[in-house]
Amino acid sequence: MYKKIVLAVILVLAVVFMASCSKTEATKNVETLIESIGELNADSKKAINEAIKAYEALSDEEKEKVSNYSELESKKASLEEAEEFNKKIKKLVKNKDNKFTDSKDSITDILEDSKELLAEYEALSEDTKALVKIDDLKALIEKFEQYVANAEDAAKAYIKAFKEVFKGKKYTVTKIYCIKQISSDGVDGLSGTLTMVTLGAFLILCKESVPGFA
Repeated sequence: MYKKIVLAVILVLAVVFMASCSKTEATKNVETLIESIGELNADSKKAINEAIKAYEALSDEEKEKVSNYSELESKKASLEEAEEFNKKIKKLVKNKDNKFTDSKDSITDILEDSKELLAEYEALSEDTKALVKIDDLKALIEKFEQYVANAEDAAKAYIKAFKEVFKGKKYTVTKIYCIKQISSDGVDGLSGTLTMVTLGAFLILCKESVPGFA
């Protein structure tokens, strides 16, 4: 009985050895590349793409003998998902200065969009998260939270000064004049430079605070 067990073990080892020997150097190289990817991080893209390129160069027969291909498939899927997500972040960051109009909702649009995207990020797999440039998104959120926090006070200061200039006078002020007066000349010594957020808040508060605003 003992001899039969030993013989079976030897047979299994022989099969494994023969299978290993039947692998080409290219196949073994791909397995090594996949193994070397390791735990994913923001710098893993190059290693994943190198392994994919090497795998694609194999013959169909060689591909079948890559023992850890499922690992590469998983990491490739994570990379593709992360790259799509990174495009969303890049688009949001690129368009941040063109999001504001004179509507109340538009002032916080960029911040809401950013926070929605952050919530999407939290739902991603850990491997995909590791490949996402999340710091860019978090920096954008932090920046615009500060803008929104300061915008209303800044806008009120402009309006107060503007009303002082026209105190006791009857007037009708249009948005165009309002923007030109504030952004070009400043009012009562205040700086004439407005951020897009402050401008949006200014227009909203004008509607509520300045008589005859149209």
